[in-house]
Amino acid sequence: MWRWVFCGFWFPLLLGAQPTPDVFDLARKGSEEAVRSVLATQPRAFDCVSPAGFTPLILACNTGNTPVVKVLLEAGVAVNYTSDQGTALMAAVVRGNAEVVGLLLDAKADPNLTDVQGNTALHFAVQFKNTAIIQNLLAHGARREVKDGKGMTAFEYAVQSGDEAIIALLKG
Repeated sequence: MWRWVFCGFWFPLLLGAQPTPDVFDLARKGSEEAVRSVLATQPRAFDCVSPAGFTPLILACNTGNTPVVKVLLEAGVAVNYTSDQGTALMAAVVRGNAEVVGLLLDAKADPNLTDVQGNTALHFAVQFKNTAIIQNLLAHGARREVKDGKGMTAFEYAVQSGDEAIIALLKG
Protein backbone atom coordinates (compact mmCIF):
# COMPACT_ATOMS: atom_id res chain seq x y z
CA MET A 1 0.00 0.00 0.00
CA TRP A 2 2.71 2.50 0.95
CA ARG A 3 4.51 1.83 -2.26
CA TRP A 4 1.36 2.65 -4.27
CA VAL A 5 0.82 5.84 -2.30
CA PHE A 6 4.43 6.84 -2.84
CA CYS A 7 4.48 6.06 -6.54
CA GLY A 8 0.96 7.15 -7.25
CA PHE A 9 1.01 10.43 -5.37
CA TRP A 10 4.40 11.58 -4.07
CA PHE A 11 6.62 10.56 -6.95
CA PRO A 12 4.91 12.80 -9.54
CA LEU A 13 5.07 15.68 -7.04
CA LEU A 14 8.79 15.11 -6.53
CA LEU A 15 9.26 15.41 -10.29
CA GLY A 16 7.39 18.72 -10.31
CA ALA A 17 4.24 17.32 -11.93
CA GLN A 18 0.84 18.35 -10.70
CA PRO A 19 -1.49 15.64 -9.38
CA THR A 20 -4.29 14.72 -11.77
CA PRO A 21 -7.38 16.74 -10.86
CA ASP A 22 -10.45 14.85 -9.77
CA VAL A 23 -12.76 15.20 -12.77
CA PHE A 24 -15.78 14.42 -10.61
CA ASP A 25 -15.01 17.30 -8.24
CA LEU A 26 -14.37 19.57 -11.23
CA ALA A 27 -17.75 18.61 -12.65
CA ARG A 28 -19.53 19.34 -9.39
CA LYS A 29 -17.89 22.61 -8.41
CA GLY A 30 -15.08 23.41 -10.81
CA SER A 31 -14.83 26.31 -13.19
CA GLU A 32 -15.16 26.37 -16.94
CA GLU A 33 -11.48 27.35 -17.15
CA ALA A 34 -10.33 24.43 -15.00
CA VAL A 35 -12.28 21.95 -17.10
CA ARG A 36 -10.95 23.45 -20.35
CA SER A 37 -7.42 23.18 -18.95
CA VAL A 38 -7.82 19.46 -18.29
CA LEU A 39 -9.43 18.89 -21.67
CA ALA A 40 -6.55 20.66 -23.42
CA THR A 41 -4.13 17.95 -22.31
CA GLN A 42 -6.54 15.04 -21.75
CA PRO A 43 -9.40 15.33 -24.27
CA ARG A 44 -11.20 12.22 -22.98
CA ALA A 45 -10.62 12.85 -19.26
CA PHE A 46 -14.33 13.37 -18.60
CA ASP A 47 -15.44 10.20 -20.41
CA CYS A 48 -15.59 8.14 -17.25
CA VAL A 49 -17.93 6.86 -14.57
CA SER A 50 -17.46 7.32 -10.83
CA PRO A 51 -17.51 4.34 -8.46
CA ALA A 52 -21.06 5.43 -7.57
CA GLY A 53 -22.07 5.12 -11.23
CA PHE A 54 -22.23 8.79 -12.26
CA THR A 55 -20.54 10.56 -15.16
CA PRO A 56 -19.06 14.03 -14.72
CA LEU A 57 -21.93 15.35 -16.87
CA ILE A 58 -24.55 13.88 -14.54
CA LEU A 59 -22.76 15.42 -11.56
CA ALA A 60 -22.46 18.83 -13.22
CA CYS A 61 -26.19 18.75 -14.03
CA ASN A 62 -27.08 17.65 -10.53
CA THR A 63 -25.19 20.55 -8.95
CA GLY A 64 -26.32 23.09 -11.54
CA ASN A 65 -22.80 23.81 -12.76
CA THR A 66 -24.03 25.24 -16.08
CA PRO A 67 -20.67 26.56 -17.34
CA VAL A 68 -19.12 23.11 -16.90
CA VAL A 69 -22.13 21.43 -18.53
CA LYS A 70 -21.59 23.64 -21.59
CA VAL A 71 -17.89 22.77 -21.81
CA LEU A 72 -18.54 19.05 -21.39
CA LEU A 73 -21.19 19.10 -24.11
CA GLU A 74 -18.81 20.98 -26.43
CA ALA A 75 -16.20 18.29 -25.69
CA GLY A 76 -18.64 15.63 -26.84
CA VAL A 77 -19.11 13.64 -23.65
CA ALA A 78 -21.79 10.95 -23.66
CA VAL A 79 -25.07 12.77 -23.11
CA ASN A 80 -27.26 9.67 -22.80
CA TYR A 81 -25.35 7.60 -20.26
CA THR A 82 -27.82 6.12 -17.78
CA SER A 83 -26.86 5.42 -14.18
CA ASP A 84 -29.13 3.50 -11.83
CA GLN A 85 -30.57 6.85 -10.79
CA GLY A 86 -31.00 8.18 -14.30
CA THR A 87 -29.44 10.45 -16.88
CA ALA A 88 -27.94 13.92 -16.93
CA LEU A 89 -31.25 15.13 -18.36
CA MET A 90 -33.16 13.64 -15.43
CA ALA A 91 -30.76 15.31 -12.98
CA ALA A 92 -31.36 18.69 -14.61
CA VAL A 93 -35.13 18.12 -14.61
CA VAL A 94 -35.19 17.16 -10.93
CA ARG A 95 -33.17 20.28 -10.11
CA GLY A 96 -35.58 22.39 -12.17
CA ASN A 97 -32.76 23.78 -14.30
CA ALA A 98 -34.56 24.70 -17.53
CA GLU A 99 -31.40 26.15 -19.09
CA VAL A 100 -29.44 22.93 -18.66
CA VAL A 101 -32.43 20.87 -19.80
CA GLY A 102 -32.45 22.93 -23.01
CA LEU A 103 -28.69 22.49 -23.51
CA LEU A 104 -28.98 18.73 -23.08
CA LEU A 105 -31.95 18.41 -25.41
CA ASP A 106 -30.14 20.50 -28.03
CA ALA A 107 -27.21 18.09 -27.63
CA LYS A 108 -29.57 15.21 -28.49
CA ALA A 109 -30.29 13.93 -24.99
CA ASP A 110 -32.96 11.28 -25.27
CA PRO A 111 -35.99 12.30 -23.17
CA ASN A 112 -37.37 8.75 -23.27
CA LEU A 113 -34.57 6.94 -21.46
CA THR A 114 -35.56 5.45 -18.12
CA ASP A 115 -33.93 4.96 -14.76
CA VAL A 116 -34.05 1.58 -13.00
CA GLN A 117 -37.55 2.38 -11.73
CA GLY A 118 -38.87 3.12 -15.21
CA ASN A 119 -39.07 6.91 -14.78
CA THR A 120 -38.41 9.21 -17.71
CA ALA A 121 -37.48 12.88 -17.58
CA LEU A 122 -41.14 13.65 -18.31
CA HIS A 123 -42.26 11.68 -15.24
CA PHE A 124 -39.95 13.81 -13.11
CA ALA A 125 -40.96 17.10 -14.74
CA VAL A 126 -44.62 16.32 -14.03
CA GLN A 127 -43.93 15.25 -10.46
CA PHE A 128 -42.01 18.49 -9.86
CA LYS A 129 -44.74 20.48 -11.68
CA ASN A 130 -42.38 22.31 -14.02
CA THR A 131 -44.49 23.34 -17.01
CA ALA A 132 -41.65 25.02 -18.93
CA ILE A 133 -39.55 21.86 -18.77
CA ILE A 134 -42.56 19.68 -19.65
CA GLN A 135 -43.15 21.80 -22.76
CA ASN A 136 -39.51 21.52 -23.79
CA LEU A 137 -39.43 17.76 -23.26
CA LEU A 138 -42.60 17.31 -25.33
CA ALA A 139 -41.18 19.52 -28.07
CA HIS A 140 -38.15 17.21 -28.17
CA GLY A 141 -40.14 14.01 -28.51
CA ALA A 142 -40.86 12.92 -24.94
CA ARG A 143 -43.44 10.17 -25.13
CA ARG A 144 -46.52 10.65 -22.97
CA GLU A 145 -47.46 6.96 -22.93
CA VAL A 146 -44.35 5.57 -21.20
CA LYS A 147 -45.23 3.79 -17.96
CA ASP A 148 -42.89 3.76 -14.99
CA GLY A 149 -42.23 0.77 -12.73
CA LYS A 150 -45.51 1.44 -10.92
CA GLY A 151 -47.39 1.25 -14.21
CA MET A 152 -48.12 4.97 -14.34
CA THR A 153 -47.70 7.48 -17.15
CA ALA A 154 -46.75 11.12 -16.73
CA PHE A 155 -50.36 12.00 -17.53
CA GLU A 156 -51.60 9.83 -14.67
CA TYR A 157 -49.23 11.65 -12.29
CA ALA A 158 -50.58 14.95 -13.61
CA VAL A 159 -54.13 13.84 -12.92
CA GLN A 160 -53.14 12.78 -9.39
CA SER A 161 -51.61 16.21 -8.80
CA GLY A 162 -54.74 18.00 -9.99
CA ASP A 163 -52.63 20.55 -11.89
CA GLU A 164 -54.95 21.57 -14.74
CA ALA A 165 -52.21 23.31 -16.75
CA ILE A 166 -50.03 20.20 -16.76
CA ILE A 167 -53.01 17.95 -17.51
CA ALA A 168 -53.81 20.15 -20.50
CA LEU A 169 -50.21 20.01 -21.74
CA LEU A 170 -50.17 16.24 -21.59
CA LYS A 171 -53.55 15.84 -23.25
CA GLY A 172 -51.97 17.69 -26.17
